[in-house]
Amino acid sequence: MGESFLFAKSVKQKVTALSSTDAEIIALCNAFQTLTWIKNVMIDLRVYHGPITVEQDNRAAIWLSSEPSKF
Repeated sequence: MGESFLFAKSVKQKVTALSSTDAEIIALCNAFQTLTWIKNVMIDLRVYHGPITVEQDNRAAIWLSSEPSKF
């Protein structure tokens, strides 16, 4: 896999976001669900080498994801 791995997926939305922050939070949740599945497959294949980094550039989404009690 090298130094980085890119995963792209396109599906019809199940929910409608009312703001860009909501859309970013929904996308983060979906990304974490997918990454958890990928991590478990990698562990089963014995190729897991450490933590997976997720980057986010929306400040409100970063703040909300670091303060889940604020929801």
